[in-house]
Amino acid sequence: MVLKSNGLLLVMVACLLALPAVAGDDEEARKLGVTPPAEWAFPPAQPLQVWSVRGLWYDQYGLDRALARVGGCVERSSWVQGNWIRWYSPDSYDELMRYHLAIIANTNGHAFANGRNPAPARTRLKDYAANGGAVLFLGGFFAFGREYHGTALEEMAPVTFAAHRDLERHPAGVPLAAGPDAPAGFAKLNWAAAPRVYWTHAVTLKPGAKVLLTAGGKPLLVAWPYGNGRVAVFAGTVMGDPPAGHQPFWQWDGWPAVMADTIRWLTTNPARPGNAGRADYAKTLNAALAKAGGKAEAERAVMTAFLRQCADPAAARAVTDALASLFWDITLDEADAYYAAVLPYARGGFGGIADALLASGHTHKTMLGLRLLGCENSPGTRERLLDALKRGDVDVEEMGDDLDPGRAGEDAGYRAYAYRLAALEGLGNLGDPAALPAIRAVVKQYEGKRPRREEFPKDVTREHELYQAALQAALRCGDAAAAGPLVDLLMQNRYTLVNMMFAAFSDVKGPAGEAQRARAQRAYARLQARQQLACGRLAPLPASVLSALAARLAAEDDPWVAPIAFAAFGKGFGAGPPADALAILTRATVPAVADLAGGR
Repeated sequence: MVLKSNGLLLVMVACLLALPAVAGDDEEARKLGVTPPAEWAFPPAQPLQVWSVRGLWYDQYGLDRALARVGGCVERSSWVQGNWIRWYSPDSYDELMRYHLAIIANTNGHAFANGRNPAPARTRLKDYAANGGAVLFLGGFFAFGREYHGTALEEMAPVTFAAHRDLERHPAGVPLAAGPDAPAGFAKLNWAAAPRVYWTHAVTLKPGAKVLLTAGGKPLLVAWPYGNGRVAVFAGTVMGDPPAGHQPFWQWDGWPAVMADTIRWLTTNPARPGNAGRADYAKTLNAALAKAGGKAEAERAVMTAFLRQCADPAAARAVTDALASLFWDITLDEADAYYAAVLPYARGGFGGIADALLASGHTHKTMLGLRLLGCENSPGTRERLLDALKRGDVDVEEMGDDLDPGRAGEDAGYRAYAYRLAALEGLGNLGDPAALPAIRAVVKQYEGKRPRREEFPKDVTREHELYQAALQAALRCGDAAAAGPLVDLLMQNRYTLVNMMFAAFSDVKGPAGEAQRARAQRAYARLQARQQLACGRLAPLPASVLSALAARLAAEDDPWVAPIAFAAFGKGFGAGPPADALAILTRATVPAVADLAGGR
């Protein structure tokens, strides 16, 4: 990435840095009711869960290659726009605890405000690190200096930041070198290439900080344990105008390895508390529901909190069993959330729970029941799911839900869509090749209505979701021909998400504009959740489809294919892929996909 020191961009954006830092983040946050929980619990170690805040030039840091080398990850991204973190920003400790690692790249300290006081979000991030989370800060034009000085971000960092603009320019570049505390793997890198950095932040080491990289003898990559967590700061930037013959560090072949080793250290943390094997999960859940006193909203809050803590088969059975016993229905988005949380553990012992959910008469509970039914390879399962797929209905006594937003109510058309979607997903879970004729018929029914890139779709239709679910079910039942169309559709979803972003920032005035932006934001959240859920079902897959899937992923030239490859072939997502599929990935067009094969 090239940025000359006298560039117009420097003048245009300097005004964004004029805001003073907010002192006393903790005090401000506590006044606003931000209090850390008594207990912290993070997801199982694999797959790696990452929240990335993508400031300007994030892609130049090449973190997709680093993440590939540690085996891939599930990534939830936010984008920085001025003093806002757009599209997603964890607004609670529970939400932060979904992630092992937060990557904060070229982000100004006031972006955490999102139009409000930035202290609560900065304090939550600091508390997250102190209690087992990992944070990687990356420099840039908007980061560090007075933006971080005196804030909770500085308190957690292994360095102190200047109270003023701290960027220093090095026109000829300064060479990188392994620091005194560098991991052993750094010694194997090609330092003879003389990788250089052209803009750095002036930072001061704190006692106990570990220097992993230096630039011109000064600390560049610094890390330390912070409480029960770990924090690293890269005090360089991807700015600069490298002279001819120079090797900027971000183009150096050793840079992905540097970041991979850093991420590996940050996230391999025995002090991080987890959830798996919690013996009192069911007892504590039932006690909390009893305390809710039959009030639906209180019960919903309890279930949401315990769903996040679901990390083993016993917890998955307990939370879905409790859900089946409650009298209210969940929303469509909640049905997806329950499904995503319990699916990794839904193998055996869920037949009775699936039947109870199906018998509830509530539409979205029935959806969850159909999905979980497919996880039980019991007599008659395939026939029941095929019947639901064919009729778009389930033979149970109706309970008469209210027709609220996100609930099905008595809308028969919606209910037929919901049940067919869930039946397809249940058939995919079952993985029975005998179901392929019916599944292929759905693929054929909807393939003519699939979204096309040249049409710039800004929404996702029910037909789109059914088509995607049918392709995924076909792949999971052993149809290798579904691999290419499914990857095509998952890639198309990425472009549709971008189109939705533009729609959400439309400058149309008045109520019509507000309604349009609200629709786009809801559609974006729905598609993003469905995309993550679909990627989560790419492993494990039958061995017979893996070579075809690897070939399609390897042929793709768009870097956004990396998260799909991570989900299909990354560590912790499923069983180890066969050697022939990994060999195909090593020839991938996108470097991160090729690196993934070496990271297995």
